[in-house]
Amino acid sequence: MVKGLFAAAVLFVAALSARADTLVGYWDLNENLNRNAGTSGSLAVEVIGLGIQYVGWGTGSDKNLVEGYPVGQSLQFTNLATVAEVGHITLSNLNFTNLVNPVITFAAKSNPGFELSDTFTIDYWNGSQWVSSKLDKPTTSYEVITHPFRAGELDGVANASIRISFSTVAAVVDTMNIDNIQVNAVPEPGTLALAGIGMVGAFVLWRRRR
Repeated sequence: MVKGLFAAAVLFVAALSARADTLVGYWDLNENLNRNAGTSGSLAVEVIGLGIQYVGWGTGSDKNLVEGYPVGQSLQFTNLATVAEVGHITLSNLNFTNLVNPVITFAAKSNPGFELSDTFTIDYWNGSQWVSSKLDKPTTSYEVITHPFRAGELDGVANASIRISFSTVAAVVDTMNIDNIQVNAVPEPGTLALAGIGMVGAFVLWRRRR
């Protein structure tokens, strides 16, 4: 009887662990750059260019919103008569210790006027340089952008940095809104196994005492 219960407990813990997810950092960007939830991370914004650029607050979105937080404002980047512009939203001090498979998600939209060219990327710091993955620029309606990092890129990194980057060349007018930034990861298999063994051991001890 105990063996059967032990096996059932192992299967239960394995199934539960497979769905485990850790919110490492969350920013609702409601007129502030402070982290709202999660376990780590700080956010900074930088825009440089030749022309008229400014960063302010725009209309927020309910997409990618963490439950319990209100829809508010978004971070809005605007440029006018810009020859060249480069912008970064940098997330630093992210702690992925004992975590794997990091994923960054956020709501975004873009309203470009005339522009010669642009790029939109997700970057991570590998210890010596930024490594970029090119993404399609957001559309004129809010959509959720999802970027999973490949195995080994940030797994277990205790002080990771990720950034959302964009650049524009020869733009008459262009706006971009970013909202509800989330960074998630899952516990590494070894950590899950130890937790599972502890739970199963406690369960078996409880059964024997009964």
